[in-house]
Amino acid sequence: MFLDMLLLMIRYRYIDRYNMRININNKVKNMILFFCNNYIILQEKIRNNRVMKTTLIFVIILFVISPYFGFCQKKNAEETIKKVLFTQEKDWNNGNLETYMQGYWKNDSLKFIGKSGIQYGWQQTLDNYKKSYPDKATMGILKFDIVKVEVLSESSAFVIGKWALIREKGNIDGYFTLLFKMVDGRWVIVCDHSS
Repeated sequence: MFLDMLLLMIRYRYIDRYNMRININNKVKNMILFFCNNYIILQEKIRNNRVMKTTLIFVIILFVISPYFGFCQKKNAEETIKKVLFTQEKDWNNGNLETYMQGYWKNDSLKFIGKSGIQYGWQQTLDNYKKSYPDKATMGILKFDIVKVEVLSESSAFVIGKWALIREKGNIDGYFTLLFKMVDGRWVIVCDHSS
């Protein structure tokens, strides 16, 4: 309503009535007239056309709530990634390295960066874990502390966290950075840097 009155006032009072005595060049004058005329025509069509009115309301509602859906997807990805990590924690604490490795991308391109440098491949990573942690006592109790999950896109996320192993022969801990990717509908670790 207010916008209608303002547009009419601009159109009739300043442009038509005084023939643009206010100092506005012709380009601006034409733009204002075009906007005012089209706005008035559009408003008439909306008043007379129920379908157009419904469509316009739907578009406005969609525009207003669309950021909410992006937020929900991002939140859902964060929760799913955290679930993958806490499932890994549980599998480790049960002494099952094979199921622990289900959180990793089962591919030769998987990257694991540790104290011995970069290693490639899912099987190589599993073999290294088995070599370094041959029994339950060496594995200890794993605790993850997830510092940040940053969803970069619909198919990738970056995770920063701390890990700790509580063991009789001495506790160890460190930090990790993980790159998660959505592969075949699952969030999996494609790159792990642990120190």
